[in-house]
Amino acid sequence: MRIISFTEMWNKLKNDEFTTWRFPRKDAYKGRDWHVGEKVQCYYKSRSPENRKYLFNAEIISKEPRKLLR
Repeated sequence: MRIISFTEMWNKLKNDEFTTWRFPRKDAYKGRDWHVGEKVQCYYKSRSPENRKYLFNAEIISKEPRKLLR
């Protein structure tokens, strides 16, 4: 199970369902981007084990890719 982390404790994290988005990963073409139906562990702050706080497990139910506007 992969980890998705949040840098702020938004109020929406307390809801059963919420929307968040990320820009596509640079290695998405290798299949390493997030996928609908994927189960993830949600953490607050860093991915470093000593500095993060576990929040909950979740499932990605939809995906709307965003692009950078230049």
